[in-house]
Amino acid sequence: MKVVYLCPTGTCSSLVAAHLHLGNLNKNATINEILNLPNFSRNHKQIGLSFYIGQDDKEREIYTLGVANEAKIMEISARDLVALFGKKIDIQYVDVSKFVPNYYLWCSAIMPKKAIAKIIKDNLVEIYNIIETSIINRDYH
Repeated sequence: MKVVYLCPTGTCSSLVAAHLHLGNLNKNATINEILNLPNFSRNHKQIGLSFYIGQDDKEREIYTLGVANEAKIMEISARDLVALFGKKIDIQYVDVSKFVPNYYLWCSAIMPKKAIAKIIKDNLVEIYNIIETSIINRDYH
């Protein structure tokens, strides 16, 4: 199974969610721990590309995907492409876009990374609860 966390950049809330999922961060992570994640708040020009983050203890591959402000459309398109090629791949998409302000893509060059890290830090428990509800506590066969 593959788990893909979605956010506007693929390197902000989705990256944090992926690291929460893998246990590299916890719900009490500091702003500095978030800022020190590899590639945090980078690669904005690579929206639409997935990034492999790691594999969890149940052998699920964890990815992030930058979707700008079109998470639902990207998810539908990705599912359609998989079906188009006749592939049977178990993919779970988890949208954590709401934790990155809509304006972030437009002003990310001037907005300090610390500001977006603070917004995400303030929502770590909610992000973790989404992960737990969507992935960790579900039984996949």
